[in-house]
Order: sequence, then structure tokens, then C-alpha cells
Amino acid sequence: MNERPIFFGTPQERMFGVLHQPRQSVDCKNAGWLICSAFGEERNQSQRHMVEWARALCREGFWVLRFDYRGYGDSNGLFEEHPIEHYLEDIEMAVTELEKRSGVPCRGLCGLRLGATLAALAGTCHVREPMLLLWEPVVSGEDYVDELLRFVISQQMKENGQAEVTRESLRQTLTEGGEVTILGHTITKPIFDSLRAIDLTAPLPAKTGPIRIVRIANRAQSKMPKPLDALRDAWVKTGADVCLEPARSPLPWYAATREYDVRPAKLFEPTIEWIRAHYSDTCAHNVLPSGEPSSTKHTGPIWCERAVEFDIDGTATWGILNTPAERHPERPVVLMLSVAENCRATDARFYVKLARELARQGYTSLRVDPRGVGDSGGIIEADTVPNLYLQIQNGLFVRDTQVAIDFLQRELGTETVVLTGICGGAISSVLWGAQDKRVVGVAPLELTLLYETQPGLAEVSQESRRLLQKLVLAWQPTTTRRITQTFLTALKSRYGSLKCKLQGVKDVQPLAAPLGPRANTAVLAALLELAQRNVPTLAIFGDTFGAGAFKDIEPTLRAAFGSAASKLQYHKVEKADHLFTTPPHTQEVFQTLTDWLKQL
Repeated sequence: MNERPIFFGTPQERMFGVLHQPRQSVDCKNAGWLICSAFGEERNQSQRHMVEWARALCREGFWVLRFDYRGYGDSNGLFEEHPIEHYLEDIEMAVTELEKRSGVPCRGLCGLRLGATLAALAGTCHVREPMLLLWEPVVSGEDYVDELLRFVISQQMKENGQAEVTRESLRQTLTEGGEVTILGHTITKPIFDSLRAIDLTAPLPAKTGPIRIVRIANRAQSKMPKPLDALRDAWVKTGADVCLEPARSPLPWYAATREYDVRPAKLFEPTIEWIRAHYSDTCAHNVLPSGEPSSTKHTGPIWCERAVEFDIDGTATWGILNTPAERHPERPVVLMLSVAENCRATDARFYVKLARELARQGYTSLRVDPRGVGDSGGIIEADTVPNLYLQIQNGLFVRDTQVAIDFLQRELGTETVVLTGICGGAISSVLWGAQDKRVVGVAPLELTLLYETQPGLAEVSQESRRLLQKLVLAWQPTTTRRITQTFLTALKSRYGSLKCKLQGVKDVQPLAAPLGPRANTAVLAALLELAQRNVPTLAIFGDTFGAGAFKDIEPTLRAAFGSAASKLQYHKVEKADHLFTTPPHTQEVFQTLTDWLKQL
């Protein structure tokens, strides 16, 4: 398939999208599908799932458009500026863009959570009798608001041991025109009111195509939730062809999900079978005029954003290159590296906001999706999120970082680069920054110095003890080999290779000692290498455990810088969370980082 990044919409409010064109070799359908993203942080968590789903649809011969609403991802605007009515306007505009560029009619709308709700609302108003694919739709806006506010409370309890607010006090704040921030997304009164007004069980127009509602659960459930039953019944009364089905799958939108599966077969495969059974070319409209060339560039008043693509070992990799109106070739380019499984925008669009702020200050930057993340090709082989984190801690994205710098050198002629990133991106920054002389500064944000704990090691130990008991009872060479093989296989599946990729592991012991056995010696060795090369290093932390770990090693690390100790800088953002999601904390990080860049 061919995937093309596009910008569309009005010049002042451009939206970013990716258009998937089916290969000529497949049975191309006379139809397209529009993917409607979820709301707020649920969009970021589920982004890769929707990428893989769009590719699955495209392999079936459909044109597919994924896009970012205004205030999301790489689109213009701020999240807090747009109530739900604007989302519906964006969907209508995206349908028009899909049809204009592909030359085929939009025949289906698909969405997850609030995205499914928006697909249903748009499908009954703006699209002519579409197929509707609704994954875990939000039926009641009031209930969804309660869910969002409960999350605020649970986060406060997790971080502070107690909640300073109640749902009632948060509702009162919003009702009186105040704001509530949820993982960096600011909910205003217009957003609050527009969410509360949603009720999918209200009288529905009968004009729609086949509808599939899917209940997603990560364990077997005997009963469907009452709101989904009510939604199905409301559509049945209109005479619609509607079905409600369960799917056992990790929850794509749920940040605490430990399973990692961006191609859930139990969700994708039955859905594809349903589409095959219900789609017919006779249902489609006449083919529209041929599409127009894609625009991959968006120019603002003081910056230009351009979608770029480069190859990493045969895999297409995407990023957004942000250049100021007046570029300064003598300044280093800032390369922002992936947090983990999140795309190049990262949580609360932190990287998007940082890139645009850097452009205002005259700096060029690149936000890149490594292989298997965001819009890039490839797939990460991991069964759990902790296992994915472990791979990142062992250098999963180091090769991607190297090739991204190579691209910048070819594309812009730049000879110097500054690496930065949050959490996993901080690890990649340090690991590769220590090895590449083109890197003239490293700014790790929330650098993790300890390996991620791996669930299941207790089970590994129990199994080993049982095997050792058998060994004592019956000493045999074959049993010994089996014990060894079982233990090593189990350990490898949980931890992978913990080998340090840099030399001088013995030298890290003074750094590793205060951190204990989970210390990531590769990262510590890389920090020492940065010190020996006198590479300016700015470590920024929130009010987190990671800050304490770094302070434990700071004296030893500062001594390693020797006479250049001033090149190691540490900054703590008081009361900030791990991802700096609160707007004042975000701004403090930006100010600290830009001030540091000016010193290079």
C-alpha cells in the first residue's frame, strides 16, 4: 500500500492526515473509510492500533484516511479551543478530503471510544448511508465526564496519597467557567457542556448502512454493558441492520494495560469478516473525479512543518521536520526521540508544542516515529508493555536515532545535533549521544536509570525451585540440562539481553552502587562517556523517583566531567509528574531547555 501524509483544511486551521491507498494488485474497492480518533489521551494510547487497523482495511482494497482533529497531533490549534461540535466539523471536512483525493466515495466511518460516538453522530448527518464500525462507543456524555473526573481523582491519590478534590467540586469548577486538566488536556466549560450533551440513545435517523457495535474487554464477560444494549435497541427501532458483539482484546485506549498487542486478532479478524459480508460495490456512489496531489508541508507565520520519510534497514520511517521562517545553519538541530510506544507528538502533544516553541526561538527540530511506532512501518515484537520498555532500555531505538541524524545531515547539511526525549527518549538520547560525535548536547528528560521490573519473575523462581527439588531427588544429566534450559528461557523471555553495549562496564560501579542491582549499566556507561567527551548534558526531572535516583549519582558523575563539571546541569520541576503534563510545568521545561540551548 501507499501511505501519504497530507495537510488539509483552511490555511489558519490546517489538519494533518495520512491517506492509505490500496495496491493495484489487490481487489480495489470503490469506497473509502474514515478513521475517527478517540478523545484526549485515549487518542495517544490507541494511535498505533488505529494505524494498524487502517493498514488492515487498506489491504482489503479500501482507501483509508486517518487524521488529527484540530488541537491534536500535528494539526493546528489547541485542544482547549475546540468543543465536540468542532470535531464533527473536522470529520465532515475529512470526508470531503478523502473523497476529493481518492476519487472514491466514503462508505464507512470507524472510531474507538468517543471517536466511535463521533463516527455515529457524523454518519447520521454528514455521510450518505455509511457503514458504521463502533468500537466501545461512549453512549452517555454524562457518564463519560464522570469517568474523566474519576481519573483526575485517582491520579491525585496515586501521586499524593490522597485526593484534594471530588467529582462534585470538579464539576462545579467547570460549571462556573473554570478549567480541569487531565493528563495535559485542559477541559473548559464549552468542552464540558458539549460532552455532557451527548446521548446516542436519543432518537436516531433511520438513514444509515450496516452497523457493528463492539464491546472490547480484556477478559471474558457474560453480560453486555447496559448502555451498549440500549444503543443497539435504539437503532433496531429505526429498522437499521445493527449487531452488538464482544471482542476479547487488550484495551487500546487504556494507559494501564500491560499487554502489548497493536494488531489484536480477536478484534481485527471478526471485523474484517463483517465488512466482507456487508460491503457491496452496488451500495457505493458514482466514482468521483480523480484526486489531487498531496500537500506534505504546512507553513505557519513563523515556522514550516514538513512530513519527511527515510528508510531504516528497509523500513519506511516518518517524522515531522519543523524549521523556523529564518533558519540559522550554525545552530544545532534538535532531534526529539520517542518516549516509548507513543507517537512523535507524545503525551499532551509535548513534542509538538516544544518543536513550535523552538521554531519561535529560531531552532530547527525533527520529531520522528521509530520503527514500529506512530506512522512508521515495522512492528515491535513484545508481548507486554514492561517487555517493550525493557527493550527500549536495552537500546531498541538507538539504530533509529543514528539514521535520523544521517537523514538530517543529508537533508539539511547539518553537522551538529542535540538529542532530547522523555523517559525512553531520554535513554535513547544518552545511549546514542555517547557514541556519535555529531551530538553536541544531550537533554534527557526524566531519564530512567533503573530497569523496568518484570512481572512473572516470581513464577520463574517458583518453577526453578520445583525443578531443583526434582534434581535433588533424582540426579541425572538430562534433568540438569532441562533445569538450565527452562530457567534461561524463562529469564530471557522476561529480561532479554542485559549486556552493556559500551566498554568500561567496571567503571560504572561507583555510579551503579547506590542504585542497586536494577541499575542500567549501559546508560551509566553512556553518561560516563558523555562526561569524558565533555558533552553538555541537561538532565530535567519532575517531582518523581527518577529525580532521586539521579541525585544519588550526580556527585560521582559531576566528578567525571572534571574541570568541565559546569557542562552537567540538573533541573527539577517541582510538583511535576513524569511527563510534565500540567501546562505550567510544560512551560518551565521549555524555558529551561531553550535557555540551555542558547549557551551551546
